[in-house]
Amino acid sequence: MESVTKHYANEESGISLTVNIGHLVNGNILESHVVLITGGAGGIGSAIARKCISQGAKVILADVDEKRLATVEAELGQNCRSIQCDLRDINGFDDMLKKATAYFGHIDCLINNAGVSLHEGDFMNVTEKTWDIQMDINLKATYFLTQSWLRYYRENHMKSGRIVMMASDTSGMGSSIPYGLAKAGVASLTHGLAKKLITEGIRINAMAPGTTLTPMTDDFTHGEVCRSSTQGKRALFPEEIAELCVFLLSDQSACVSGNVFGCSEANICFDNVQRELETNP
Repeated sequence: MESVTKHYANEESGISLTVNIGHLVNGNILESHVVLITGGAGGIGSAIARKCISQGAKVILADVDEKRLATVEAELGQNCRSIQCDLRDINGFDDMLKKATAYFGHIDCLINNAGVSLHEGDFMNVTEKTWDIQMDINLKATYFLTQSWLRYYRENHMKSGRIVMMASDTSGMGSSIPYGLAKAGVASLTHGLAKKLITEGIRINAMAPGTTLTPMTDDFTHGEVCRSSTQGKRALFPEEIAELCVFLLSDQSACVSGNVFGCSEANICFDNVQRELETNP
């Protein structure tokens, strides 16, 4: 384990803080694994891809943004491939899995990371259009891609698989807007499927991040780390979420399934994640 220490300050809010971010040293804990990551061109998705590759995995990125996909794929090199797709087209999932398999021979890890928040802010601001967009991408696509991957898993007589869902800290808070409702559904799906599929060698867990510095949150964070509205006084970094994700994909978490791991601004030091790793070796 290595760590990086960074210092941040915001004169307007008067916040000054030091952040220690731990990183697993590059190694091979995901050697021989092939990971499909939806939303792979985004902030958290690309951070997860980068970390998986550093631990010996091969990754396939699925995203609607073809230009950003090409940029990330070029950066990550020969152990990364990409597929441009619209996750609202659930009828294309079986074909997408076939294309992904052609790159590296199999897919034993699925990360349902793709998500969108339209930040309506209030129940009365929600429209049918904003409802449909968020439910389709955040919950419906996650549900049916997982279904397609399970069919693929069974047809190929696979014996071991890992799924990581992307929930949100809002999934456990109660919500009146589509994003939070969809993420609560993701958390429920994680609990429900884990019970059903553990006997087939499939482990399923979810991560539930708070506000993370990604393009999706930039309209209200403006890239600012310090946040007076949170107990921890800062936003999260995509790299921190990626560290936990790699742990959940690895054999080090072999006894962990059916859990939703909160990554909120109230508990943002990496020390908290490290304690979780030590508790579940």
